[in-house]
Amino acid sequence: MTADDARLTLARRELDETAREWLSARLLAREAFYRQAITRLYFATFRAAQALLAAHGVEAINHEAVQRLIGLHLVVPGALSK
Repeated sequence: MTADDARLTLARRELDETAREWLSARLLAREAFYRQAITRLYFATFRAAQALLAAHGVEAINHEAVQRLIGLHLVVPGALSK
């Protein structure tokens, strides 16, 4: 497996987790568990951000690192707007 393959595999795995969190949020919201649904949406966003970083060859293991690395690797170079 090449480095690119490993990077894309990790990104796909994170996107799969994003989808699971999103589905959980929808199910919870449908049953009026809104606070819990918001928590799941937060984690869906976190996983999506991890997938974006992974696609760029960067791994982040916690929430603070995800925020910092998104800024460093995507916002500063101009790939994402602030």
